[in-house]
Amino acid sequence: MLTPTEQSILGHRGLDAQARATLGAALGNRASVIYRSNLQGSSVAGTALARIPFFTGLLSTTSGINAKVVANTTLYSSNLTTVVLFGIVRCTAATAITVAPQVSIGIGGGFNNIYPNTALTGLNATTLAYVFDSLGVIAASPGTITFAVNVGATATTMTVAVDLFGYSL
Repeated sequence: MLTPTEQSILGHRGLDAQARATLGAALGNRASVIYRSNLQGSSVAGTALARIPFFTGLLSTTSGINAKVVANTTLYSSNLTTVVLFGIVRCTAATAITVAPQVSIGIGGGFNNIYPNTALTGLNATTLAYVFDSLGVIAASPGTITFAVNVGATATTMTVAVDLFGYSL
């Protein structure tokens, strides 16, 4: 049975069909969700989405990010102060992934002040999602929130999409 938070995530109108299908599959098989907690500092498989706090909305969905190539991709820009509640990295294409990419999310400089550089270990199939969560990271205004591939994946193909949740003040 899904928690109210899980139902809210799946029912959110801002999520595209691919995101709902991926998250739905992950929730149906809770071991498929890979969880990153900045509070605990470790990755574990399990009931990740049940621990995500209530959110106000989907800030952005950015797809088509090549996780094999070191590059920066803009996720969200605002002239307002933005509170980031969590981010979900979904694998949208996966072929022969042998080494996971290392990624971070942030504003300015190394783009790692919201979520630090993290190896997406285990994110190797299109039925998986990696969840970055926090208690509410505040991004100063104005700002552009960026997803950085710091070390590219070793793979034939690895494409990801990033869903960023939170709100702007």
